[in-house]
Amino acid sequence: MDILTQNRSLLKVGFKLWECSIDLLSYLSDPKSDISFEGKRVVEIGCGHGLPGIYCAQNAASSVSFQDLNSDVIKQATIHNSFLNLEDASDDKLAFYSGDWGRDLLSDILCQDGKFDLDSR
Repeated sequence: MDILTQNRSLLKVGFKLWECSIDLLSYLSDPKSDISFEGKRVVEIGCGHGLPGIYCAQNAASSVSFQDLNSDVIKQATIHNSFLNLEDASDDKLAFYSGDWGRDLLSDILCQDGKFDLDSR
């Protein structure tokens, strides 16, 4: 497989709704998991459709930053899904980023948005 074919394949994976997103949503929404997003600042890395991030925003996260390698995924899937599913979607609450992690994109996100909340239970 040449590098162009490989890169095209990589760019398409964000349009697939991965089963792990559904599994994560099941875990997050399970009352037994006892997870609160109220007031939390969340970043979803490799977000694709953005379902876990959208769930966090629906459940009182103060902000959610979505990141995916493919800018088309952000434009056509993540942003679209976010605004369809969030009544209070705004630039203050949601941020969208695309690019390769190797270009210090995540450092830029963390520096611009400040620290994010992490619960390591």
